[in-house]
Amino acid sequence: MLKFDAPLIAFLSVPHTRSRTAGYVENRLSTLVGQRFDAQRTEREIGRAFGEGSYERITYTFERRGDETGLLVLPVDKGWGPNFLRAGLRLSDDFAGRNSYQLLAEANFTGLNQYGGAWRNRVELGRTTGVHSEWRQPFGRTGQYRLTPYFDYEAFNLPLRLGGHVDLAQYRLRNTMAAVEFGYAPTPTWQFATTLKYVHSSALLQVGEDLPGVRNDLGGLQLRITHDNLDSTGFPSRGARFDLSHDYLPHQLSSGENANVTRLRWDRAWSPTRSDHLLLGVHANVAHGGSDLIAAYNPLGGLGNLSGYTEYELFARQTLLARAVYFHRLTDASALFSLPVYLGGSLEAGGFWDDPRDIRFGDMGLAGSVFLGLSTPLGPMFVGYGRAEGDHQAFYLSFGSLLRPER
Repeated sequence: MLKFDAPLIAFLSVPHTRSRTAGYVENRLSTLVGQRFDAQRTEREIGRAFGEGSYERITYTFERRGDETGLLVLPVDKGWGPNFLRAGLRLSDDFAGRNSYQLLAEANFTGLNQYGGAWRNRVELGRTTGVHSEWRQPFGRTGQYRLTPYFDYEAFNLPLRLGGHVDLAQYRLRNTMAAVEFGYAPTPTWQFATTLKYVHSSALLQVGEDLPGVRNDLGGLQLRITHDNLDSTGFPSRGARFDLSHDYLPHQLSSGENANVTRLRWDRAWSPTRSDHLLLGVHANVAHGGSDLIAAYNPLGGLGNLSGYTEYELFARQTLLARAVYFHRLTDASALFSLPVYLGGSLEAGGFWDDPRDIRFGDMGLAGSVFLGLSTPLGPMFVGYGRAEGDHQAFYLSFGSLLRPER
């Protein structure tokens, strides 16, 4: 068998004729120049560039210039982009006169410059009113760095209840945040980020009497590490996601005492068979100090997030949720055209406390749900019923993943 030496890649040519972000691909593959051609490495780097999400395809071939050999790489933007719209809906009812809905609309504009700049926007109406807008700008030789300034506003009603069922009062919580995040992604699955942020929060009494309101102005620093190799955010079959963050809110930049808030999100997916999937997860929020800071609190409630409670029904400084979610595909996974339909359920244990010294695993309440899930072109859709200890129950109709991102 004849053997040939792999050619030395002397140059890289990336035409800009069919992509508005060819510069991003060129930067991403620039490390190949000066190296011997390695098919696996080349395809891996092209795959990472493709994962940016705005390309229909990226092809490559050899090109000769005199005595030199190089790579000709042709990125082609998606014919249905580069701008994308998405909508979602969540409904929940606790069968006791309290119900909520949540409408979501997203508009993402990608490929706004040759280095892959993107503008992402989200608007929410219903149980939570919210606006989020961010600019993501990759930079660096391979696009491994990212600068993301963003603005975020959310407002929702929080009831105060006697015995978990009788409303004594209702507050309106509002958070307005401006932040700048610097991110570094050494690999496609790992990311490290540092965020400087300013937050204005308020909790004003809407219903009830003789109860105080709260206002906060604070600045802080967040450190965050994320690992994500899940194969899907809708109905994952393999992989894991780990998200750990720590917020430091010094009293010099806030209207109260020093606060430290640590948040953990871990989810792991297995598939014992082609049609059966298991998702295990642990979500925790631990706050030290800052008892009067709204930013130190975390919500619970919703399908798979302490089922039986409606969205954002529980709000506390210390929260812990452990869950196991099982879903079985009812439709034929091998069929060429088949809408994925799943029948599933969850077992959950969750708790909430005011002080970290009060956390007791024995205090955690049990909950569970059954649901029917569909993987649609607009994303996952769920119809389900949840029940928790204390006779809490709720019906759900939602568009969106059970893998809730960190707030």
